[in-house]
Amino acid sequence: MKRTLLSFLGLSALCAMLAAPANAASRDLTPFSEYKPAGENAPAANRAEPLVRAQWAKDAPAGISVCGEFVAGSSEPQAKILFSADRAVKDFKVLALAFESVDENGKVSFAVKELYRLDQLAPEHPLAVVTTFFATCPTTASLTSARTARRGTSPST
Repeated sequence: MKRTLLSFLGLSALCAMLAAPANAASRDLTPFSEYKPAGENAPAANRAEPLVRAQWAKDAPAGISVCGEFVAGSSEPQAKILFSADRAVKDFKVLALAFESVDENGKVSFAVKELYRLDQLAPEHPLAVVTTFFATCPTTASLTSARTARRGTSPST
């Protein structure tokens, strides 16, 4: 539970660092309640989707070497988050979100700006993202999965 909470906080660090410009794409995000657990205890070969993790870089297990680093924000307070996957993930993106609106049903919409993109996030090449940590948002990364064209990541995916 502690690691999941820290992962959520780490993911959240990427959210509020930039105000979205007028030309930012508008995207509806999937609520946490609609995500299905990834079954992270199941062997990678038995899962339909790759397991993508976000964790504080300082808490990464011994032996994991960071192969790439992106600095998304340099003002305080700083956070360094390590994104890794148990198998290759295509079209991985680091996003900046800016609140747009809430409709009458409580559905929140954000303006989305792509900050960084990898053709592939591979197990042997985790990505460290240094960013400013302000608040919490539901998602901060995007990837192409086998089931859907695009999917946002959260601590449970």
